[in-house]
Amino acid sequence: MQRILSMENEDQKDPSQIDPARIDQDSPPNLGEESNEPDKLEEGDALELLDPEPRRKTIGERFRNLIAPIYIKIILSLISIFLLGWFALSLCSSPNQKLAKMNYVIAIDPTWYPLDLKSKERNMTAFSEILLKEIGRMGDIKIHIRQLSRNRLFPEFEKKNVDGVLSVLLPPLFAHERPYIVSAPFYRLGLVLVVGAKNTVESLAEMKDKVVGLVGNARTELNINLYPDVYFFGYREASQAIVDLSNKKIDGVIMDSLAAKSYSQGFYAGKISIVKTPLSSEGISLILHNTEDSKKFLSLFDSKLEELRSNGEFARLLSVWQLSEEY
Repeated sequence: MQRILSMENEDQKDPSQIDPARIDQDSPPNLGEESNEPDKLEEGDALELLDPEPRRKTIGERFRNLIAPIYIKIILSLISIFLLGWFALSLCSSPNQKLAKMNYVIAIDPTWYPLDLKSKERNMTAFSEILLKEIGRMGDIKIHIRQLSRNRLFPEFEKKNVDGVLSVLLPPLFAHERPYIVSAPFYRLGLVLVVGAKNTVESLAEMKDKVVGLVGNARTELNINLYPDVYFFGYREASQAIVDLSNKKIDGVIMDSLAAKSYSQGFYAGKISIVKTPLSSEGISLILHNTEDSKKFLSLFDSKLEELRSNGEFARLLSVWQLSEEY
């Protein structure tokens, strides 16, 4: 009984006499405030947090996991091979890696014998020098021009005092042994067929039963046996052949392309025309000693020359120096 009264007395104590520490311990948590204590989990919640038994991977998933690293390795290997190949190709294509020497001396005869340039020999010389130096610049090499007389051109080449010769001729002393190599035509010349302005033929083969004049080297260079139905007549002078063509005494003239171009642009402009199909592929070419380094230089020379033709620089320089277009 006393114990019950004592408890009632404790409940009826003055609030001012209540120990604050005991309030914190005995008072229930305020429902309006967040509690720092973790929420108690119900039985069902606890079951959901339990790790389920690991699901076994399918064969497809295992195969993908196995193959994926292999694919990555193959792709990386292919990229590496491509980069190495590109690097090696860039090294091989560099003139500094290919050529044993970086300076070349090329000789020319400023008279350009036996070409008839109609007093434009200096033009051809200037054109050739500029084009050679441009090819050298494109290939990161130095090309030096040395002018020699016709009588000294090939003797100096034979003595190897020069690396090459730019000429329409070939070395006569080496004609049988051929210890030299020749480039593609630097300036295309060769023989062409000249006809009247109203003539529409496109080749010599169409001149059946016609009379055609042969001028200069055409008398020896053209294989007339290939045209048995054409009547050929020799001329010493191109001017006389053109006069006879203009007067319709003959039906055509075969001559070198430079002379033909000169006549077609001069007094006989509009009276004669040049058949576009060339009859030969001669021209001014670069002649070099037959060495491994010269072969590499010749390959570079031919590729850069063709590049200049493709981008229009070759034709532009011809126009600047008032030279006839190639055929």
